Amino acid sequence: MCRPISSFLLFLALLTMVNLATAESRYEQIEVYRLETTKPFYEVVADAEFAISEQNFTLTNRSEIGEAIGRLYAEKFPEVTALQFCNLELAREILSVVPEFSLHMPCKIVIYQLADKVIVETQLPTAKLGSSALNKETDDIKEKIRKIVDFASTEH
Repeated sequence: MCRPISSFLLFLALLTMVNLATAESRYEQIEVYRLETTKPFYEVVADAEFAISEQNFTLTNRSEIGEAIGRLYAEKFPEVTALQFCNLELAREILSVVPEFSLHMPCKIVIYQLADKVIVETQLPTAKLGSSALNKETDDIKEKIRKIVDFASTEH
């Protein structure tokens, strides 16, 4: 025998659908920013780390993926390093208002060797945060990340 859905369950189902639709509309297509350089790999990594601190971000993790694969399989593997970083003050401000933005944190830049070039690549934040002030902050973050990639890939 089928029982009618209680009003509370119906309310929860509708609330869930609205939340999913709202969350989905916050995200746009992925925006990748990628530059190539002929600078030596380790110089690019060092310049990226310097630029990260210059843009008021804190380096939260450095993953030397290519080196780890090479050690594990005892083979020469192309260099691949991922740098994760965050403006912790801004993260605190944003996450107190929009906790689901943590999906986009920390920011990440990958640097990898591809034949005779070094690639510096990142995925820029595209979420809309529901407030023009916070959206301006994400636009500022995008610009700073672009500057980091630019600095890392440019001869000095």
